[in-house]
Amino acid sequence: MTDLRFSRAARTHLLAIGRYTEAAWGIKQRDLYLEILFSCFEALRRSPLLGIARDALFPGMRSMRCEMHIVYYYFQNNEILIAGVLHGRMDPELHLKGDK
Repeated sequence: MTDLRFSRAARTHLLAIGRYTEAAWGIKQRDLYLEILFSCFEALRRSPLLGIARDALFPGMRSMRCEMHIVYYYFQNNEILIAGVLHGRMDPELHLKGDK
């Protein structure tokens, strides 16, 4: 199976998503939403090319919408690197770095 790693930025994004969701809607909704996000990550493990190529943003980057967020990732050498998980209204050029 394809390996899955998270960048430091992606881990920070997930923590922030969890904190915000818990503060706004409670622990049960936080757990449900994070479970949905991790289901999206597992879908990428099964089909790494599922997302849209985002080479204009950063060479080799792909993205996939998951609920209100967009998962930005790279797939190379049988490994997925989740570069970031941003709300759909956020500008990835401002919140992501192109380096892997």
